[in-house]
Amino acid sequence: MIVYFLLGIGVGLTVFPKRWLKANDRVQTAGICLTLFSMGASVGSSPTFLEDLRTAGLQAVVFALATMAGSVLAVWLLSRLLPGKEGGDGE
Repeated sequence: MIVYFLLGIGVGLTVFPKRWLKANDRVQTAGICLTLFSMGASVGSSPTFLEDLRTAGLQAVVFALATMAGSVLAVWLLSRLLPGKEGGDGE
């Protein structure tokens, strides 16, 4: 999977037309939504989903929250360390 990501970076840096960026953003959002829907349908179709969820309990919640907190921290740190354009949407 990482190979496709790296190939995409290469295409984006070299041959991807800038005028397609907005459309590409919409395609990415649709792709993420479709992936999340597909994963949810797969998990929800398990006959033991609710029982498995009860069994995992607090440990699963703590793991999920720690993962989210780590992601937010990484983005915050990288946004401070890496150079960015002045006056961007995030500032």
